[in-house]
Amino acid sequence: MTSPRARRVRRAALAVGQASLGVLLVAGVAWAGGQPAVTERIDAVDVARTSADGRQPGSTTVALERATLVCPGPELLGLDGARDLALETSATVVAAPVEAVGDVPVPSGTAALGIEPLPTATAPDDDADDSDRPDPTTVATSGLSETGAYLASGTGAAAPGLVATQETFAETEEVAGLASVPCGQAGPTAWLLGGGGGPGRAERLIVTNPGSNPVTVDITAYGVEGTTSPPDGQGLVVPAQGRVVLLSDALAPQEAQPAFGFVADGGDIAVALFETSLTGTQPTGFDAVTNAADPSRDHVIAGVQVPSEDSGTLLVRVVNPSDTEAIGTVAALTAQGERQLPEAVVRVPAGSVVDVPVSGLPAGPTTLAVSADTEVLAAARTFVSDGGPEAAWAVSRPALDGVGGAALPTRDDVTRTLVVAARGAGATVAVTQVAGGEATTSEALVPANGTVTVPLTGDGVWVRQVAGSGEVHGAVVTTGADGGPVVLSSVPLVEPLVSARRSEVVPLG
Repeated sequence: MTSPRARRVRRAALAVGQASLGVLLVAGVAWAGGQPAVTERIDAVDVARTSADGRQPGSTTVALERATLVCPGPELLGLDGARDLALETSATVVAAPVEAVGDVPVPSGTAALGIEPLPTATAPDDDADDSDRPDPTTVATSGLSETGAYLASGTGAAAPGLVATQETFAETEEVAGLASVPCGQAGPTAWLLGGGGGPGRAERLIVTNPGSNPVTVDITAYGVEGTTSPPDGQGLVVPAQGRVVLLSDALAPQEAQPAFGFVADGGDIAVALFETSLTGTQPTGFDAVTNAADPSRDHVIAGVQVPSEDSGTLLVRVVNPSDTEAIGTVAALTAQGERQLPEAVVRVPAGSVVDVPVSGLPAGPTTLAVSADTEVLAAARTFVSDGGPEAAWAVSRPALDGVGGAALPTRDDVTRTLVVAARGAGATVAVTQVAGGEATTSEALVPANGTVTVPLTGDGVWVRQVAGSGEVHGAVVTTGADGGPVVLSSVPLVEPLVSARRSEVVPLG
């Protein structure tokens, strides 16, 4: 007897074979019509979809006609049992100029940008009122006031290289600071490193499901004493096109050095962590943390702000998800190359977390590198006290495989700096900025195991490696301008989609 799953798979395969080819894009991930592309597994038998003349199906790079990115939405709204606190939250989505993305197929559709709440997100409406958009084909900004996640989208020529950033500015008696987080693509697994124990510190984890079916998520918590599977994080159902907000304390009560791993079943998720801190009645930090790079023996954390001497602290959080002890080191990748930090040697017991203090570095934006003898995770937290307390996390992210970019929300009272690092050998990168719809490109030489910084003034920035064999990493650091409020944030460059894949499909006979 044929199983129900086999019948479903066969019907799906036949439907795909009879349909015209197309490209589907959901939550920033492109699928060719007829996934999976080569085989289906039916009742434990691999059935290859081969044409009548014996040819195996192939795939073709095609133009990306629509891209979407998930923004977590207002961070202090929507937690069951907690008082909502509305803050000044917005999202900015920026289309990449042609020179930023390189030689890719050109979309045929009309260029348009949009930012809409889930679950009502649709393609941008060409006839919609664009009065609040400086240029609906180049940059769009929208306030986020509804409880829930949002989708930033681009169609036509605005799709390849699309980037978006959610940013919240707070200046209240309870929360003060700047929290910036990239809107990104969803995936089946995720990692969040951030937060801490003690009076006055609180973290909210936001798990978003941009798909059309519910997703079940299991969360693993890591801390000083080891690994746990918190009951509130097992079998967590995230509704279709919805989000769930959790307190860190519900998953890891009073944990001084928390980290969290997420595994989704039935779809993809996007995650973010928002951290607030109070000392007595004074706000002492507000920040957003995005998904960190998967476990690896080597990590690069670009966009770390080193505080001035005696005016803050810097630490590196190292998480060891393995079942053996990890021994690691921390180094700085400076403008002059790699600088070893002999005091920053860490032993991390299996399944646990250690925070490593870092000192002795010149103030300003830099890059830190973490190396270990087993696979770990890494992030860095800066706390500044000079002029008013504020804090920011920077996370390790994979090296750029193509172009990386970030949207830059318009704000008069801040200074934004691009931080680009090369691990191993050096690299030459092309830096493209867009301001007022005009694109400018310059090149920067990044030394081996070193870092360069570039001042930013536009609406968006993209970085693409054009020479050299070094692994390139990047981030945008935001600090308060002279005379402005004390703010600090770090947003990693994300690697946007620039094209899609279309697969040849051969019907099952």
